[in-house]
Amino acid sequence: SPGVPLQVQVEFLGLVQWNAIRRQLEDTPGVAGLTVSAVSARAADVALSFPGGGEQLAEVLAPKGLQLRNVGGNWFLRSSF
Repeated sequence: SPGVPLQVQVEFLGLVQWNAIRRQLEDTPGVAGLTVSAVSARAADVALSFPGGGEQLAEVLAPKGLQLRNVGGNWFLRSSF
């Protein structure tokens, strides 16, 4: 099935954690079109698509130690460790 477009704000503690989270996203089956539009010291804006949308992606990422949550219609991703 085609992926559902998502805009996600990734929250992280530093460059090492950001690179690890980005790598995990890139290696997740079904994630397509990963594009980073902005990166600051503690956050990045990312666009991607995933079959089933954000809820399905949250279920796939949880066992990898990543928490994806919807707050007021906005998606936020961070390490759950």
